[in-house]
Amino acid sequence: MLLIKKIAESKGITQLEMSEKSGIAQSNVSATFAGLRTPNLSTFVKLCSAVGVRIFIEDRDEQSDLSKLFQEAMDEVGFDPQK
Repeated sequence: MLLIKKIAESKGITQLEMSEKSGIAQSNVSATFAGLRTPNLSTFVKLCSAVGVRIFIEDRDEQSDLSKLFQEAMDEVGFDPQK
């Protein structure tokens, strides 16, 4: 999360703005950035999106349809990557 924090700081995005963009309470954003909380995948993706960061996952042996699996995972957590 330190990298996401640094990216937010470099873009001048405050924790309040991240909270508003992600729907995550500002206190949770603060605790996550302070290392007091470990975000679950849904929270991590929302925070990345709030600072304009895309997540890239690569299947090294190319045995999976990652696009399909990613969409299934996002559907499961109720996250729309287009927002």
